[in-house]
Amino acid sequence: MSETESDVVKTQENQENESKSEQEINLSDRDPESYKRALEDARLTHANQLEAYNDVNERAWRVVKLNGIISTILIAAITNSQNFIPTEGSLLLIFAIGGLLIIASTVLAMIGQRAKYVSLGPEPEFYQRVRELNSPEIEYLIGTLRGYEGWIEDIGEKTENNSTKVSCAMYLSLLGVGIILVGTIIHTQYV
Repeated sequence: MSETESDVVKTQENQENESKSEQEINLSDRDPESYKRALEDARLTHANQLEAYNDVNERAWRVVKLNGIISTILIAAITNSQNFIPTEGSLLLIFAIGGLLIIASTVLAMIGQRAKYVSLGPEPEFYQRVRELNSPEIEYLIGTLRGYEGWIEDIGEKTENNSTKVSCAMYLSLLGVGIILVGTIIHTQYV
């Protein structure tokens, strides 16, 4: 066996021994105060993640509302003005592209907003199990911390995913409005 293979085997043995020694630590030897502090930090982090998730949903609705206002103004302007209706093929294409971008923006914002299940904390079954088993405090703290680890990671991923979609929707909306404005400016020069 070469030296590098020997080092790899020793490293693996050390990692196995460390994990065994962690498992051998008696629950009563653990400091509940450090777990309580970690649990409080996890609760705060989870609350902040929930707030960020809700903020993304609010941003999505703002994009949808903005697109609705823009669409209402454009439709009102087109129906109230005989001179506004473009007859040039290229202008029709410009307005159609702008309108499609606004529609795509609305759909994307709604997809980014749609409710996805996020855990708000321990499920009732967890508390029932703790009560029935009369678990020691340290077991409760460890179980709750494990739960918060997963909940925080899950809501973080969902928030990031939704935020990306909502940001893209906002850019599409702005691009659609910009294209429609350019088409309007070009049209006013033809009339």
